[in-house]
Amino acid sequence: MTSSFEKQLEDMISEYENARSSSKYDDASDVISNVQVRDLQTRCLAVIERASGRQSVYFERATALNQTTDHAWGHLAAQVGIAKSLLSDIKNGYLKSIEEIIHGDVFGDFLEMADHLAGSGY
Repeated sequence: MTSSFEKQLEDMISEYENARSSSKYDDASDVISNVQVRDLQTRCLAVIERASGRQSVYFERATALNQTTDHAWGHLAAQVGIAKSLLSDIKNGYLKSIEEIIHGDVFGDFLEMADHLAGSGY
């Protein structure tokens, strides 16, 4: 099953890649207008934040790009690269922290105990 975050990331990446495929430049600066590049940057940053949180390395790297001297199309290309990385990690299940894994195991144990106790008449 595809998560909402996966779909949002895939849509973002696809939109950029479609524009890039008709461009003669790697950054698609000849086919994406200044307004469109700002729109895509904003939406890309928003989906990265929604999918990974403000404290994630993905979000931190995506926002740090705006401090570089590259032009907006270069920033967008880099943000899409970060979005691709995030999508890959989501699809491969790499976003779970050790804390989340432990919480899941503990919660599962509690459910198992509750089921056993309910079945025993408690």
